[in-house]
Amino acid sequence: MFYAGFWKRFCAFMIDTFVLYAILAVSSVIILFLIGVAVDQEEMGRTIPPVVRVLGFILAFGILLVPVWLYFALMESSPKQATLGKMALGIIVVNKDMERITFKRATGRFFSRYLTEMTFSVGYIMAAFSKEKQALHDMVASTYVVNKRYIDNPDYVPYPQMPQPIPSEMPVTGMQGVQVPSMNPEPYGAGVFKQPEKYSGFWKRLVAMLLDGIILSPILIPVTMASMWFEAALRESMMDGWVVTLFGFVDNLVFYVIGWMYYAGLESSPWQATLGKRALGIIVVDSHEKRLTFLRASGRHCSKVVSMLTLYVGFIMAGFTVKKQALHDKIAGAYVLNR
Repeated sequence: MFYAGFWKRFCAFMIDTFVLYAILAVSSVIILFLIGVAVDQEEMGRTIPPVVRVLGFILAFGILLVPVWLYFALMESSPKQATLGKMALGIIVVNKDMERITFKRATGRFFSRYLTEMTFSVGYIMAAFSKEKQALHDMVASTYVVNKRYIDNPDYVPYPQMPQPIPSEMPVTGMQGVQVPSMNPEPYGAGVFKQPEKYSGFWKRLVAMLLDGIILSPILIPVTMASMWFEAALRESMMDGWVVTLFGFVDNLVFYVIGWMYYAGLESSPWQATLGKRALGIIVVDSHEKRLTFLRASGRHCSKVVSMLTLYVGFIMAGFTVKKQALHDKIAGAYVLNR
């Protein structure tokens, strides 16, 4: 397998954790020393100002964070392209061109892990089931973790070669003996990146989402009012707490089902778009630019929960990823195109 799988990456992470224990042990000694100095000052009756306390906390945090950041960022951007743990497992970190990443990108990848942790570590588990074995921080930083032996193999070609035009064996000669340039067709794939508007951008998608919210309002507002009235009635009738809790669960489920059927149903329909997207002239497609199945559209909708868990950074990703994909698009292997 070209891309490094979840378990291989997990073992590499565990090795790096043991390596970092030795580094952080030194940092911990420094922090303990500073804490000891602070305790001695208080025992001597000297009050430590709040500003100094805050600065001390920031310093302690930096002493722990900086070595870990430099370990990952420096090693993954080095000629080895890997931490010690990754080297031991024979895997490296590369960019979308399968080349060594810069220190800046490696730094972005490191700090993007905090977003991954905000998803209750689901962002790490994504490396097990995403198409190119990317965790959330890989998607944010546009990096890939691959098995080094494939990169070292001289016969390996990362991308299929585009067929080139067959050159003319003889130049075409005009009436007066003047050579006329042969009219070879343009190479296959030329001009592919001359269509910057192929993928729908963040703001267009945001407006489409707001339109969908307005369209769903006539359905959701009456449901909300009826729900509030019914819940108040339950409380006044002194029903057991579990009944009210159960009703709240069913109420939320109804809201979710309405949204699910609206988005998944319309995006897997011949329209390939919700009413909001249709108004903006954008559609949702799969990796072959074909219509989504209902199952894939459902997976895309449910994946929005993961995008929300990242404090909506998963949605904002549509503003800066190469193919304007939000996190839930990447998980579902979907793309939003201008029709």
